[in-house]
Parts: sequence; C-alpha cells; structure tokens
Amino acid sequence: MSVERIQRVIRSFGSTRLLPVAGMCLSGLLFPKIAPMWVLHVLGGITGFLNAIASNLLWELANREWLAGAAVVGGYIREALGEIEAEREFTEAERDALEVFAADVRAMTVHRGANVNTNAPVLSVRANDTEQLAQIRTRYRETVMSVPNYDEMYDSGFDRSFAAEFGDDLAAVVEGGTQFSRPVRQLLVTQTSTSIEERERHLDALTVERSSVESAGRHLEETDRLLERTEPRRLIHSSFEELLEYDRDIRAATESYQQLLEARQRELHANSRSLRRRSKRTFLQEYLYQALDTPFPVLAATLDRLRTLGDRRRAVVDSIARRY
Repeated sequence: MSVERIQRVIRSFGSTRLLPVAGMCLSGLLFPKIAPMWVLHVLGGITGFLNAIASNLLWELANREWLAGAAVVGGYIREALGEIEAEREFTEAERDALEVFAADVRAMTVHRGANVNTNAPVLSVRANDTEQLAQIRTRYRETVMSVPNYDEMYDSGFDRSFAAEFGDDLAAVVEGGTQFSRPVRQLLVTQTSTSIEERERHLDALTVERSSVESAGRHLEETDRLLERTEPRRLIHSSFEELLEYDRDIRAATESYQQLLEARQRELHANSRSLRRRSKRTFLQEYLYQALDTPFPVLAATLDRLRTLGDRRRAVVDSIARRY
C-alpha cells in the first residue's frame, strides 16, 4: 500500500466519522453486556484495519528512507563516473590536437638566413618569419583552442593559454617576435611533446580513478542486498539465529567500509601528482568533481553507507534485546 493510498484512507475517516466510532468503541468497552454484537464486530474490524494501516505506514516510511539513501549513494557513483568520462574525452581530444599542432610546427621551413647575425640577411627574412609566427598562432587556435569545451575548461584567451602551455619566454617570441629560427621551432616541438606526455599521464590517472570508483560502486551494490535483508519489517519475523547472522554481516560490512575509507584516502594523495599544471586544486578528485555537490563522492557515499549500517545494526540489536 502506497503512502498516498494510506493518506486517502485516513482522510476518508475524517474527524466527523472518528467521533461516532470512538463513542461506539467506548460503549462496547464500558457496557459489553448491553452493547450489540455488531458493535463489537465493527470495533474488532476497525482495530485490525488501523493496525494494518500503522504497520504498512511504518514499513513505507522505513523503506522510503532506505530507498532515498540508496539513491543518494548510487547518485554519487554515477555522477563521479560521468565526470571522469567527460574529462577523459576532453583530455584525449586535447592530446590529439597537440599532436596535430606539433606536426604542423615540425613541418614548417626555417628560411635561409634566419640564424645569421648580419643586418642585411635578417632584414630580408623578417617578413617571412613574421608570417610564420602568425601561422603558428593561427594553427594553435585552430587545433588546441578549438577542442570542444576548451573555453569552459580554461576560460582564457590565446596569450594566457599559450604561455601556460609553453612558458612566458617562448610565448613572448611567438606573440611578439620577428624571427622564426630553428631553436624556436625545436623548443615548440619539444614543449608540445611534454604537454602530450602530461595528457597521457592524466589519462592514466583517470583510468585508475574510474577503476576505483567502479569498485566502490560494486561494493555498495553488495551492501544493498544486506540492507534489503535487514529491513525493519523483516526483522519482526526473523529468528534469533537470523538476527545474529545479520549482526555479523553488518559488522563485517562496516569493517570493510572502514578499510575502503583508508584505501581511498591513500589514493587521494597518490593521484594528486597527476593533476594538470593549470589546476589550482590540491587533489585530483577536487579537480575532477568540482562541479558536483561534493569533491569526494566516493568518500561521501562510503560515509553515508556507514551511517545506514550503524542504524541497521542498532535496529537488529534492539530487536534481539526486546524478544530475547
């Protein structure tokens, strides 16, 4: 019976009806010898009906509370996996764009006389050099800065983006210089390769993080079955041996979650080294999950489940104490 149906049934027994019923019940209790038999039958029926309503209402409330908690815990995991996947797609696209940019720069020709120190040859190639530097800026915009969601990720223009990727000195040469030399080309290619390696390390860290989150999700699903077995309504009909088994299972699950918390904390510090250079966050998880309600969704889900297990164990112990 749903909560809405219960409420409709209760409303159907409004205050105008409850008063006559209460009077009839009182008459049946005070004057059992003179009260008609049908009154006693009605009283018994109403009592059983109200007991059924109360039992079902308590069950619905307890079950709804557990379902809400399970939805929150499952939501943490789903949201975390969604953020990991979005970050993985962006990082792969950024890496691929950097590879194209590096290939374009590597293929550019350094004009003769670009490294000569005499005035005449340098002046003769400055026009071509300036065009090539402009071409580098254009290709960077067309490749790296054209990655989907690039603006949302970095919120910076060309100057800041290029300087963050290649350093202030090399950025100054590309943005305001007049000579495209072999050393400049080599520095651009080398630094782009370094940026590509950084993205590769970041992708490796994302793979480890995704595996960890998926493992935590499977662990949570296993505990869901334990919570189903220890629902409050089922405890009423459980035997003494079953209650003892529930207590053992809950204590074992609690211990495993405490170990999960410790392992997760170690991962936080280990993965912090794989952060992007542009990130101001301390931990990888803070960077990944900054759009979520909590920067540590697995820890939040684990703590929430520990609280639920604690509530269930108290219910089991209370059930044992009341009956045995």
